Amino acid sequence: MGRIKLEIPSKKLYEHQIEIRVDDLNYGQHLGNEMILVYAQQTRIKWLESWNYSELSIEQKSIIQGDAAIEYQSEGFLNNQIITSLFLGTVGRASFELYYLFFNKSLNKVLARAKTGIVFYDYSLKKSVSIPEAFKEKLSQVERGFAN
Repeated sequence: MGRIKLEIPSKKLYEHQIEIRVDDLNYGQHLGNEMILVYAQQTRIKWLESWNYSELSIEQKSIIQGDAAIEYQSEGFLNNQIITSLFLGTVGRASFELYYLFFNKSLNKVLARAKTGIVFYDYSLKKSVSIPEAFKEKLSQVERGFAN
């Protein structure tokens, strides 16, 4: 079985710093593998807040995570400073891709790369819906290289 290899796109959306806490460690005293998705969500929430949105309120619509992929590169330890850079991938009708580069500033190396598929979702209808036009325009501006 081949390993996942993620190529990080060039369109950066946001950057966030996280310190590894004792609660983030596993029995091996290094960062638990599940924490990468927690850190991804934390970064996504901060990015959305910077655009005055939340996961439950983007132009009166909500988002959910439809899929995820993680490529682990190295270990992280208590109090390490992690810089998470968020990048925009492909944008579709009802979904878009977000890529994450987790850089361990304390150890000066890449901790992990990740990708999440984000789907616009209507909880009352229990189905995906189109990306709201105003939000899609903001994403298009990022794709075209304009400031976000």
